[in-house]
Order: sequence, then C-alpha cells, then structure tokens
Amino acid sequence: MSSIRAVAAANAHVMIATGRSIRDTLPIIEAVGLSRDGAYAVCCNGAITIQLDSSAPDGYRLHRVTTLMPGQVLRSCSASCLTC
Repeated sequence: MSSIRAVAAANAHVMIATGRSIRDTLPIIEAVGLSRDGAYAVCCNGAITIQLDSSAPDGYRLHRVTTLMPGQVLRSCSASCLTC
C-alpha cells in the first residue's frame, strides 16, 4: 500500500478497479489513502464506476452504470452453442 500512496503523492492518477461491490471497495480506497473528492473507482467487475464526493450521502456518486441484459447474453450463448 505504501507504493500506491507514493504514486498518488507524486500527483499521478491512481484508480482502484475491482470486481468487488461498492460497499466492499470503499474501505480499500480509504486504506490506501485515495479517498479524495473527485477520485474514481471501478467496481462490480467494471459494471459500475463511482466518483468520490464527500458531500454525497454515501460519500460517492454513480458516474456510470452498465446493466447486463441477461436475454441478450443467453441468445448469444445459445447461438454459439448451435455450432458445437
């Protein structure tokens, strides 16, 4: 974690990207010292991007949310399985 802090202290942009939920990502952001307003994190295997904002009720705002469309995935899987 000290390496991450050192890079951030050098004014480099550091972003946490994880498969974890927002709730499980926020403590990691705090632990590595990246919890400044305006910082971004990618959560939920890339489905959600948040922007930290201490004035927001939960300390962040949703920047982007991508919804998985199960029907589309199933059709794609079914189509590819027809060639098996």
